[in-house]
Amino acid sequence: MLNRLETFKLLTLQLSKSSKLLESSRFRNAATALKLCIFLTTVSLFAYQPAIAQREKKKPTPIVSDDLKFAQAEAYFVEGEKYFILEDYSKALAFFQRAAQLNPGDAGVHYKVAEVLSKGNGDQELAMAVTSIETSIKLDRKNKYFYHLA
Repeated sequence: MLNRLETFKLLTLQLSKSSKLLESSRFRNAATALKLCIFLTTVSLFAYQPAIAQREKKKPTPIVSDDLKFAQAEAYFVEGEKYFILEDYSKALAFFQRAAQLNPGDAGVHYKVAEVLSKGNGDQELAMAVTSIETSIKLDRKNKYFYHLA
């Protein structure tokens, strides 16, 4: 693509050619000469632009749908449950927390995070477990199993 200076030089060249044609005896009619000048200027402007196929196209940004997020959250939940059954609580906690990030409105995920944290010995883990079980109860007050852990 031409820069502004090159485009200006081309326009100046076209205008000088047009003015020479005006002075010649062929074009005594000023309207015809003006039309020719406008035509040559227009052609010079559009002739040096890159073709549509050669222009860079904008790449669409990937959009993650809610259904895909829920499916990923479900997969993380299943993996977390697998490690919970195998009593590998650190891996189970990582998967459950990832599922909670993807689907924060799922009360069951928060319950499982609290259940894994309640297996720990530290005061900080127990405080985090209390926060998680409170979140799960806020999201689903009718589930009686959430109250057993609380």
